Amino acid sequence: MITPKIGLTLIISSICVWVIDRSTRVMSDLFGELFCGAAYLQPVNGVVGDVSCGFNTDM
Repeated sequence: MITPKIGLTLIISSICVWVIDRSTRVMSDLFGELFCGAAYLQPVNGVVGDVSCGFNTDM
């Protein structure tokens, strides 16, 4: 059956994406810059973070 193979492929690929993101933060930074533009990682009250976007892009 092809359905279990698709499910297993999706699970393995999502785990790989999660491990890459948690170890390098490349995808979090990419999506943060995509959604927030120039406001991404700008200081807010002296603290640099993604608070300037209005939401937590790392989540």
